[in-house]
Amino acid sequence: MRATVDGPAPARLYWLTMTKTKPTDSVSQLARELRRLIGRLEEGARLPTVRQLMREHGVSQHLVQSALQQLRDEGAIASFVGRGTFVGSGAIAPARPRSVLTLRHQSPYERGDRIVEVLHRELIRKGHNSLLLTYYDHQHAMTLLRGGVRYDACVLQPRSSIISVELLALLRQVSDCVVIESYAAENLNVDAVSNDPARCVDLALDHLRGLGHERIAWVTEGTGNYFFRACARFFESARKWAGHGPETMPLIEAPASADGAGITDLPAVVDALFRRRARDVPTALVVASFAGAAAIAETLDARAIAVPDALSVIKVGTPDVHSDHGGRFAIVGRPTTQAAATVLRRIEWRWQHPEAPYGSVYDTPLLAPAHSTARPSRA
Repeated sequence: MRATVDGPAPARLYWLTMTKTKPTDSVSQLARELRRLIGRLEEGARLPTVRQLMREHGVSQHLVQSALQQLRDEGAIASFVGRGTFVGSGAIAPARPRSVLTLRHQSPYERGDRIVEVLHRELIRKGHNSLLLTYYDHQHAMTLLRGGVRYDACVLQPRSSIISVELLALLRQVSDCVVIESYAAENLNVDAVSNDPARCVDLALDHLRGLGHERIAWVTEGTGNYFFRACARFFESARKWAGHGPETMPLIEAPASADGAGITDLPAVVDALFRRRARDVPTALVVASFAGAAAIAETLDARAIAVPDALSVIKVGTPDVHSDHGGRFAIVGRPTTQAAATVLRRIEWRWQHPEAPYGSVYDTPLLAPAHSTARPSRA
């Protein structure tokens, strides 16, 4: 998506691998070859530099510049001092660099750190200025934000369902574009990007039911976390729709640790599930929690619960964060690269549509299989 608020949109940058060709001996011949190159690129793509073209085609600087001028006269390309030459007319010239502030709450969660890092690198790659600010006390963060600096966009990663209204209002003062990552923000006059909780539940249950599981337990944190809470509600709806009750498809909302590291006493939760009547003991378990794969594995291994022979397990988390799946558990969620890309697309969309209504964007998750699910061994 290209933004067109203050000026033309940022151009896409293409890294081209060029191989040596036969020397080109005329302006018209080089212009023809460059037209073929342009035909393979999208509008806004950056062409190789003059020096690169000289080496590639074995020609002089004068011949390259003459061929480029011919293409400029035709409107096929546009050149900008200090920026380069791009496919298309001047209407798609790179916009001015934007200034983006990402404000993240300090908490021990690798997924959030990875998303912020990917977003930071991509903003820089696109030529924007990116500033990261990690806060523990939102009042301290607000003191810094009152310094009079305005930003073209602010990304807030609260890592909690409790968002300071004061902080959100201040972000709206320092930027006209505010995006909350991992949150659904209705009626807050900001945009938000979140994993799709309904799709996560569907993916997990469809996979397990497809294997023949009927007794499926959903274990989550009872902390008020927006995403976990939404998943729990969708699980209840799916359970009711399937004609099951809490006996065969229990929902366990367990207390969470104060440091945000997951469920306080996961062993006790598992013990309670396996103390149920034999006909109600689950054959499959879905864990929607900040708890990592190591904590889940340790709990199950200590009780000699064989996965997947005795219990199929799916974790709701992040497929490209190893601590979430440990190379052991199937996982439902969106990769960090996908989350960062969706945030960036929403920022660019907001720059292009400053008057559009605010809303939430839900990323489509995926199911990353592993050897933690199988057909139930118990009827």
